[in-house]
Amino acid sequence: MTRPRYSVIALLVTTGLSGTVQASSVESDATRAEARASEGVETAPARTQHWDLSDAEWERYDAIMEGPRGLWSPDLDPIWVLGIHAETERERRYYAELAVEQERDRVTGELAFQHAYDAAWDRLYPDRVLIEPRDRSGSATGATPRMSEPSTPTLDDLRADDRVVLVAARDCNRCGDILERAVERLQDGAQWRLDVFLTDTDADQEVRRWAAENAVPIDLVRAGRITLNHDDGTLADHDTPSLLRQSGQRWQPVLP
Repeated sequence: MTRPRYSVIALLVTTGLSGTVQASSVESDATRAEARASEGVETAPARTQHWDLSDAEWERYDAIMEGPRGLWSPDLDPIWVLGIHAETERERRYYAELAVEQERDRVTGELAFQHAYDAAWDRLYPDRVLIEPRDRSGSATGATPRMSEPSTPTLDDLRADDRVVLVAARDCNRCGDILERAVERLQDGAQWRLDVFLTDTDADQEVRRWAAENAVPIDLVRAGRITLNHDDGTLADHDTPSLLRQSGQRWQPVLP
């Protein structure tokens, strides 16, 4: 839910402006209140379905966001808000699992679309890539430049806040090799996160068996540095192994 942002007037230089500012503030407050009410009426059914929350949970979320949390984290999604303000450990775990499932769906959907987008680009413009070379002034070069492939990062180029995905399969020997290299970087102190998706099984037991066979460190899994997932078919068109980093709205290949 997108919440209205507030502006703060820190200082009135002349008292003659105070009446105008006060009237404007009252009108602005009324407008914001009306917008919130309108938004709640129009979007309540849709948002309840989208976030998989009950009406009671939405009422609690709205109440929380009317307090300090609304100022601290105005763009935090409802599941995280409810999880942070959970009243019991069981409730906290429930929202954590719900957040993980929604994040998993988001990532697999984005990866699948990225794959389709890249395939469409290669099909429609096989001799071109997405980034043009630039001259020293920073402007795009001449009318018919030859485009150049952007450099592909390696595991050593990744930043602490990077999100990395390994698309793998149980019968893929190279997948295990790439996983081993990624795990070594994490054990050596790298701070990025690795999400592993197996495309050839939908069973948790098979994912756990594969992780054990490939010696995935349980401490990194428990710390959330590595997540283990089975794909629902969304990533079936991806080659295995595929190592990718999220870069803005796109997913960029990474060299192991």
